[in-house]
Amino acid sequence: MPYLEDDLVETKSRNFRQEVGIDDRAVPDLIFVLGEMKRLKKICDYKVVADKDLPGALAKYDSDKRIIFLNQSTFDALDFPNHVGQQERRRSRFTVAHEIAHAILHHDGFLSRGPREKVLALGRRARSLEYEANRVAAAILAPTHIIDRAVESIHDRFDAEAASTLFEIGFQAATIRLETVSRLKRRATVRQRPLPTSYANFLRTLQATGARIESLEADDALKSRDAIAKGFLGVHCKGCGNFTLKKSDSGISCKTCSLDQ
Repeated sequence: MPYLEDDLVETKSRNFRQEVGIDDRAVPDLIFVLGEMKRLKKICDYKVVADKDLPGALAKYDSDKRIIFLNQSTFDALDFPNHVGQQERRRSRFTVAHEIAHAILHHDGFLSRGPREKVLALGRRARSLEYEANRVAAAILAPTHIIDRAVESIHDRFDAEAASTLFEIGFQAATIRLETVSRLKRRATVRQRPLPTSYANFLRTLQATGARIESLEADDALKSRDAIAKGFLGVHCKGCGNFTLKKSDSGISCKTCSLDQ
C-alpha cells in the first residue's frame, strides 16, 4: 500500500480537527468528537461494549459497518477521567484517536487497538495500517500549530514531558510526535533553498519522461512566488530554465537568455 507522507498526515489530521470543531483545543473531549463524527456521517455510530466482548483489545473499528467499538474501561476513562490513573487515561485517549484515524483514513477490515505483541503478530498490511493510524492519531492529539504556540511560549522548556502533560498523551507518543514535528520543520527549511538552475533543468528531463519529482515541484513553487514578487510571470523559461519571463509588446521573452517564448 502507498506510504502516507508526513505532510499528508499533517493535512488530514488538521482538516479533521477543523471539521469536528476542536482545532484550538489541546485536550479535546473525544466523546464529543465521536458524536460529531456520527453527526457528520464520518462513522455510522460508536458503541460501548463490555470488556469481555472485546477480548485482547481496547477498541475496534469495523469498516463494513463503519462503527467504532470501545470497551467499557476505555469509555469510562474518557467519561470519568478523574476516576482513573494518568497512564490509563492517556492510553484510552490514544486508543480512541487511533480508531478515529482508521475511520478517517478509510481503512478496510475489523481493526483493533491492543497490546504491542498482538500488533507484531499481524501480517505486513495490517501492521502498516496500524502504524499509519498511530501517526494520524498522534497528529490529531498533538497538532503542530499548538506545539508551535507552546514552543514560542516556553522555548526550550517544551520537551516530551511538557508535551505529554499539555496534550494528555503518553511520554513515548509525545517523544515520537516532537521528533516528527522537528523533522517536518527541517524539511520545510530545506525546501526554502532554491535548487541550482542546472540541477533543476536536469530534473525536468526526468519529469518529461513521466516521473513525478516532488523536490522540483516544491522548488518551482518557491521560485514562481519569488519571480511574481519581482514582476516576472512566474513560469520557467524553456530555454535556460530561469524564472525570468516577462511580457512585452512583442510577446514573452526571457530576460536571462533573451529567448522568445
